[in-house]
Amino acid sequence: DPTTELADMVAKNPDNLDARLELAQALAATGRNAEAVEHLLYSIAKNRAHNDEAARLFLLTIFEAEGPQSEVSINGRRQLSSILFA
Repeated sequence: DPTTELADMVAKNPDNLDARLELAQALAATGRNAEAVEHLLYSIAKNRAHNDEAARLFLLTIFEAEGPQSEVSINGRRQLSSILFA
């Protein structure tokens, strides 16, 4: 399971934003969008500009896929706002 290996990498080095993005993508690919959003929000809080804002762009993709009324989108947007406007 690729998510397990990536999760181990992130656990060992929480600020490895590339591994965190890969983990978020793997989680989203298996329908675990809420978990993916958590990792993306962490990355955005650490370094919004990392990798041409890849975490933020992927986060928006998840929100679009989830739809505006989903809990994942509502909670994720709330957390994103607090990160960006804190």
